[in-house]
Amino acid sequence: MSLIKRPNRLPNNTEVTTLNELIAQEEAILVSIQKLEKERKEARWRLLSKSSLLQRTLQSTKAIQDVASQMASSNGPLLRKLEKEIASQEADVSALSAVFPSTRDFMKGVKAIILYAALLQATLERQLRCIGDRVNSVDEQLESTVDLEAYMFDAVSSASTVISTVEDTIKKKRQGLLHPIRRLPAEMLEEIFQVCINKETQGWLDDPSILPDPPKAATSVASVCRSWRSVALQCPRLWRCLRAPVQSTRYDRYGYGRTVTAGVDHFRNSLRLCGNLAIELTIPHQASIPNDIDITAIPLDRLNLLDVWNQWPPTTCSPLHLWMSQPSRNGSLTREIPSSLLSRTKTITAFSVSITFEAPSRSVNHLIISGRQPTVPFIPLLTSLPNLEELDVKDAQIYEAPDAGSRQTLSHPRLRCIRLHSSCLETLEQSLSDGLQLLRLRSLTLSDLTSQNDPLLYPFISAQLSATVTSLDIHGTETTDATIVRSFIDKFHRVNTLSASGTAVSSVLCALYDSTGDILRVQEMPKGLETAIIQDYKGDGSALHQNLQMIDSSPATGTRPITIIFEGCPNIRKDIKEEFALAGPMIVIEPPDRDLGPYSDPYGSTQLSDHLLDELDAADGWE
Repeated sequence: MSLIKRPNRLPNNTEVTTLNELIAQEEAILVSIQKLEKERKEARWRLLSKSSLLQRTLQSTKAIQDVASQMASSNGPLLRKLEKEIASQEADVSALSAVFPSTRDFMKGVKAIILYAALLQATLERQLRCIGDRVNSVDEQLESTVDLEAYMFDAVSSASTVISTVEDTIKKKRQGLLHPIRRLPAEMLEEIFQVCINKETQGWLDDPSILPDPPKAATSVASVCRSWRSVALQCPRLWRCLRAPVQSTRYDRYGYGRTVTAGVDHFRNSLRLCGNLAIELTIPHQASIPNDIDITAIPLDRLNLLDVWNQWPPTTCSPLHLWMSQPSRNGSLTREIPSSLLSRTKTITAFSVSITFEAPSRSVNHLIISGRQPTVPFIPLLTSLPNLEELDVKDAQIYEAPDAGSRQTLSHPRLRCIRLHSSCLETLEQSLSDGLQLLRLRSLTLSDLTSQNDPLLYPFISAQLSATVTSLDIHGTETTDATIVRSFIDKFHRVNTLSASGTAVSSVLCALYDSTGDILRVQEMPKGLETAIIQDYKGDGSALHQNLQMIDSSPATGTRPITIIFEGCPNIRKDIKEEFALAGPMIVIEPPDRDLGPYSDPYGSTQLSDHLLDELDAADGWE
């Protein structure tokens, strides 16, 4: 017998109306059953209370019966013995009266005792019969109550079962055809699917020494139902994140091994589903792409090379983003990037790999260096990348001292943003002292500052960069040194925007006032500082409340209070946002008007950046 698969489709208006009416009827029934269940529960509790009372009464009555029975059983023999003794003395009453004149009165008293004892015995026997009848009555009433309580318990259980069934029926209808996810447009589903796929792909890069799992996200969402499968198959970008097939050796039970390549079919199918769309290709160690697939003809949006130690240079076309790394077990490694690989590359990421360039590249505008690095040769890198606009080394850890000065003079015309780990400060200081000039630099990020990073140790950084930098961003942990942060803020006198991220927020806010010692001493805010941006803070803001109040209460002379902006802080309390987060000025660069035609933009991408930098220089008084 074959199963008929029903399509997971969106219900029409008539079906929605009918289902809503049915749910309303079921909810009305549910309310009635719940009311009946409540009444039955109350009746059951009353029966339980009555049963408990009857049980106590029965136990007490049986105890009384036992005592009365003991009294009756012991009183009878004593009464008979007393009567016998009195009878034996009655024959001698006349003789005893001559000796004891009170004998007759004594005998009358003893006979009265016998009379009262006989009355007590008769009363006990009569009451024992009544107590026995009461015990039987209470026992029967208790048994009836227990049976009724058991029946009521079954009735309550039945009502609960019916309620659970009705609730499940309503839930299935609402989470079935009426579930809101069925009303999501295909475009929104595509975005949700893309988030899942991006998370999987990013996991491949967490540890280059570990072989990435085969791609599963796209096929998983496409296997849920026909509707989702249709959306996934009609969206080529969901299949663009590929992992190259991997070669491995498998051994049978006799120890004979054979080489197999896993993931070839998935790779082919994904390439087919991508169409002509540029892909993101991850090449792990032991990767093996079939010979019949011309990898050089596939357009690449991003190329992730996890093992440039053994696989270099790649035989692919130039990607927009080149990500390169090596297994963590290897030592330092330097790779020269051929010019043919960078013909259209905009971004390069080098993780635990030192890079050089075969020839200068004018296409690269973003360079990310992370992981363990012997050094960061700023001047050679910037010389090879004349159009570089962003240099990110905040996640790099330098483990060698900078080389002695080489006096290589370089004035870079484009770099506007640089992100530094604290271990890179000494290397940048050496490069600046050798003649590096960064006249266009506007944004500086410092990560993991410690007490050993006093800006007095970096006179060239303090003198040259402070003349151009207007935005300072601090990354790190809660151990970030607030005193050092304040020293950098004071040195960079042109900074008008200060950003703090994650767990470093508290330290950065404390840096804006002095709280050394037992006495809190608040100093003025930096005069040029206008905006403080709190980014990616996970708390609710309670720990920052006092800091924000300190900042708000001590503006610099002749200035307005600093504007607080929260970015990526979903847990901040509403009252804190309303108290401190003010709407600050924003610069919005609008795209060219599409109605003017495709060639109406007076500036290309490079010209536009030059134009904006020139405008900023003019505003700052630079010639």
